[in-house]
Amino acid sequence: MALPAISLPPAFDAEPDLNPPVYPGRTDELVIAPDGLPARVVKAHNAHKKHYIERYTGIVAAAMKNKWGGLGYIDTYCGPGMCWVKDTGEFVVGSPLIALGVQPAYSHFAFVDNDSVCIDALERRVAGLAAKPHIKCADSNDADTIAWVRSVIPRRRTLTLALLDPQGCTLEPATIEALTQERPMDLMINLPIHGLYRSLAAGYFQAVERVLGPDYPRCNPNDWRVAVREHYRDLLGKFGYAYTSSKEVRGEKTRTPLYDFVMASKHPLATKLFEGATKDNAHGQISMLD
Repeated sequence: MALPAISLPPAFDAEPDLNPPVYPGRTDELVIAPDGLPARVVKAHNAHKKHYIERYTGIVAAAMKNKWGGLGYIDTYCGPGMCWVKDTGEFVVGSPLIALGVQPAYSHFAFVDNDSVCIDALERRVAGLAAKPHIKCADSNDADTIAWVRSVIPRRRTLTLALLDPQGCTLEPATIEALTQERPMDLMINLPIHGLYRSLAAGYFQAVERVLGPDYPRCNPNDWRVAVREHYRDLLGKFGYAYTSSKEVRGEKTRTPLYDFVMASKHPLATKLFEGATKDNAHGQISMLD
């Protein structure tokens, strides 16, 4: 299947900037982009996640455009819509602008972030676009937030793709269950393997339990990452997600495993689409880590 086109907002003409000003009142997580609005600071390995999001959202839209009355898109940790790659100085579009640029287009959008500065920037960046996404500043794990997301994305005859991409160990299983209940919804999840392992080693068991539930694996450290992946597949299976696939993202320099980019679906076709869309990474390299 040919990959669909993605029509992104106009690219910045500015040269890469290795030292942009920090956004006022913030430390090192936001800088000022060339449009004067904040950009979230990311590292070079973010390019692989961006690559997977671009390709999978696009290929789902192309494959499903004539099979459903509408296509919904949810991003519960959406950020300001622009990122700054610390390693290279490049400014790149973030996940909500990627989704808004997919052709054929999604019909309904819900974006959530608990940072009011990021939400304000995203609202200003999308103001001139044809699509009119629903945007909310709120805690993504809050029951009222999930109820709001479900209220703005139609249930009937709509397939939804949800990106659940927390910056830390904050995505709770109960949130996934509440969001997806009785909905045709595929998921793209950032499973922070490295962050969970570090939390476990440091004795921050509450952080591990928050993401994996109270019955998280307790085994030899050498086997723990494998056990966590199996545990998370089983956890998603309890919510009806029988089909999963994932790509491991590693640090660019150290090659340390950082997180798994996980796809979950209730339909077997999604596995084929995901594996086709993510067969190579941002550098064009075929993954050998499946």
